Amino acid sequence: MNMQKCIEKRGKVATSCALAAKKLQHPVRMYQNRKTDMIMAGGRYPMKKTYSVGIRNDGKITALDLQILFNAGIYVDISAIMPHNIVCALKKYDWGALSFDIKV
Repeated sequence: MNMQKCIEKRGKVATSCALAAKKLQHPVRMYQNRKTDMIMAGGRYPMKKTYSVGIRNDGKITALDLQILFNAGIYVDISAIMPHNIVCALKKYDWGALSFDIKV
């Protein structure tokens, strides 16, 4: 899903609330249940993930080979921060040495 479409969806809701607040001359609140929220703003890029994990008998993860391919389209939106987010998620654990091969 193109993130521009997500932003456009959210913008319509925000604009509707702003217009209602202006017309009524007081703050308004809009509530959406989770299903409606996901319809309005949800969406993820198509991804293909493959991984292999090395685990000791005591359950400790000793190795991780992770390959993630995602189709973010031609626009620089979330695609620019995805590698950073993945690296930050992996830094939460004590891996010893980390190696990354990131292609854009």
